[in-house]
Amino acid sequence: MAPFDELKNRVAIVTGAAQGIGRGTAVTLARHGMPVVLADLNDVRGQRVEAEIVQAGGRAAYVHADVGTMAGCELMVQTALDRFGGVYALVNNARWHPHDKLADVTEADWDRSQDVLIKSHFMACKLAIPHMIAGGGGSIVGISSAHAIQVNAIEGPYEAAKAAINALMRNVAVAYGEHDIRANSILPGGIMTDVKYEAAALKPTPGRGYTEDAA
Repeated sequence: MAPFDELKNRVAIVTGAAQGIGRGTAVTLARHGMPVVLADLNDVRGQRVEAEIVQAGGRAAYVHADVGTMAGCELMVQTALDRFGGVYALVNNARWHPHDKLADVTEADWDRSQDVLIKSHFMACKLAIPHMIAGGGGSIVGISSAHAIQVNAIEGPYEAAKAAINALMRNVAVAYGEHDIRANSILPGGIMTDVKYEAAALKPTPGRGYTEDAA
């Protein structure tokens, strides 16, 4: 069996799939034969990624879903079931957070950041795991960050949530390994997303990884 052949026709969900690491992951999974549900709030970019995958011969379905809510997570999982018949892989990648020192972060911004950055992992796992068990196994990836370990002054909510992702994935691995469900965190450093490409154009030397590296 060739590498990645076992992925063909196994259904994946990727959150935050409209750009950056999410887009790179979705395109890579589709290239290896996986139907992919693309969950995001940026319809223009999300539909563009869907078209990119389909035009390359893959299968994809974009869904406008706020994964910081249970309703949004339910919508994306149901889309996977309705369009492709199951859920095998879940890549939790969505992000939103303020850039302020902790004393300047509002309660509303803290709550929203934690809903998107970590609560979404809980909700998506809660909804997807029963279908993985029914299907004989699966794989869950939590996109954490080097910021879970190495912090700065203005990303406290982000750093706290990314550290929590690491613990949650260890818990899922222990709790559901008996069902042949794997759970792992990835801790990327600097990755060249679309926004960072624009910033990099102003710098003379490169110094970051690429979305395909994370995928």
